[in-house]
Amino acid sequence: MTVDLTPVLQAAASLVALSISAATPFIVPRILQLFRLKVSAQQVADFDRDVVKSAQAGAVWVEAEAAQKGWDHPDVTNNGVATGVQYFVDHFQGTLKAVRLDPNNPEDAKRIGNAIARSFPVAAAPIAASPLTTNGPQTPATPIAAVAPPALVPAAPVAPLAPAAAA
Repeated sequence: MTVDLTPVLQAAASLVALSISAATPFIVPRILQLFRLKVSAQQVADFDRDVVKSAQAGAVWVEAEAAQKGWDHPDVTNNGVATGVQYFVDHFQGTLKAVRLDPNNPEDAKRIGNAIARSFPVAAAPIAASPLTTNGPQTPATPIAAVAPPALVPAAPVAPLAPAAAA
């Protein structure tokens, strides 16, 4: 006696296909999140905005050091970027979660640091250009002697002008 299981296998296969198609809207976002394949444009814009804010915070923090060494010194840049990364991690946890970055993961921390390093010169430029900010070591000013120009110094006393004669 032979038993034909074709109808049972067809029904089971259709149920499996139906369950896969029903689970796809729930599974695909998880897979994209797992492989970090999809981030919205708004999330990227928020990340970029927060990176610039963090780079500006780092530039403000190293302003005193920049006054001694100059803004283009590597120590100033490295300290500003490190401070900016710490500021980003401390103040923008929501953005980190939105773009799926973990600051404890070395690769993610490197991505954050590279993003802030790229924006640090642009973020520091307005601070460096401020009249309240010094742009390097100050040189002592040379004293200026106040001397009147020679044309204004009278050579000899001048006699007063006589009144004009009446005609």
